[in-house]
Amino acid sequence: MGNELAELMRRSAGDGPSDQVDVGAVLTAGRRRVRRRRAAAAGGTAALVATALVAGSLLTVVAGGSGGPDAAERELEPVGRVLTLADARAGVPGEDFRVLTSLTNENLDQANGRYLSGVTDDGLVLVTDGPRTMRNETRIGLLDPAADEPAWLPGGPQQVSAPIALTEERLVFYGPGARSSGSPVLVFDRSEGTWTRLRWEGLPRAEVQAVDARGDRLYLALDTGGEIRQFDLWSVSLSDPGDVRNEQTVVGDFDITGDLLTFTATHNEPNDRVHVRDLASGEEWDFDPLSGDRCNQLGLQRIDDLLVLSQYCGTRDDVRDDRVQVVTDRGDPVVTVQGDGLEAGWTAGSVVLVESYDRDEGGAYAWDPGTGELVRLSDRISNFGLGGAVPAGSELLMWHTPLNRRHGAEQHLATWLD
Repeated sequence: MGNELAELMRRSAGDGPSDQVDVGAVLTAGRRRVRRRRAAAAGGTAALVATALVAGSLLTVVAGGSGGPDAAERELEPVGRVLTLADARAGVPGEDFRVLTSLTNENLDQANGRYLSGVTDDGLVLVTDGPRTMRNETRIGLLDPAADEPAWLPGGPQQVSAPIALTEERLVFYGPGARSSGSPVLVFDRSEGTWTRLRWEGLPRAEVQAVDARGDRLYLALDTGGEIRQFDLWSVSLSDPGDVRNEQTVVGDFDITGDLLTFTATHNEPNDRVHVRDLASGEEWDFDPLSGDRCNQLGLQRIDDLLVLSQYCGTRDDVRDDRVQVVTDRGDPVVTVQGDGLEAGWTAGSVVLVESYDRDEGGAYAWDPGTGELVRLSDRISNFGLGGAVPAGSELLMWHTPLNRRHGAEQHLATWLD
């Protein structure tokens, strides 16, 4: 059986840890360091927006903009500081990072394996084994990095695909099949030890472009037949299947971290607007990230007050122009990592993870906002889209390297050392 779960999670026999690590302490200390490392950019290019309640719907009214150049006038070259992979220094285990646990699959071309698929908010590693059998069922467990084996969840193997949210209260997964609004979501209640399959009949039937979670709600970007590469944002309750809400917002890529909803104007085409909305207070602002009028917007992540934008800016002389652009959430440019065949990796806790498939400079890299350095974690990356998200504000990150002439892979979960 092919490595179906790994492919679903792309872009989206465990070895013991090197020493005893309190992951809870790592999470707490990481959040403290992130809060201390707030970006010190003055002013910024953001413009606040007003909101008006019109005919019962909350509409966003833009008051001004960034004041930057029009999209047609913007240059192709990135703004601000630019790094290439050649600027990276080799990372030093024990000084830059410490590996907490690793997991090896010798031949994923032959059969599905066991994977490290994310980290819960309380520091346990999600382990998924499968899918296996004709029913495509996956065994799911939680691993303390100090232990050799995960604690497998009750209820036996489940028909799940990728995880959506891994909190202290619940684990939320996509169900089997195509990702449409009519497909089920499976929820494991950690305190009760029970599984629930949820559907929301009030959602319009559409393909789910992306999904994120905030507390008891899931936010879904639905392709409901509107403008190409723009999606309608809806939200649903995880405790009440009748609680379905049209957020009256059109998004490209989006991210929810804490109370902040961040979204681009478009996906997979040039983007000249990033919006940030505080879901608690209702405050909203927007800015032009100055990505250029030839760069397709492909992905969005938030790390503290930094936004990470993945872009493809064309191919010239057989060389791809791929970029990972970092700006503050007020629009100030910070850094752009530029190269052939690179992209932002899974969201890390406090560093920007960059993956490169370049023949000469391929591997996993971490850009550290605290030092401004680009650090090389590995000199190769596997063929499989492995890994998962880690808690926001932690010092954790994940990457993967090839084994067995690229038929297999080894995953690594590490803590970044300030």
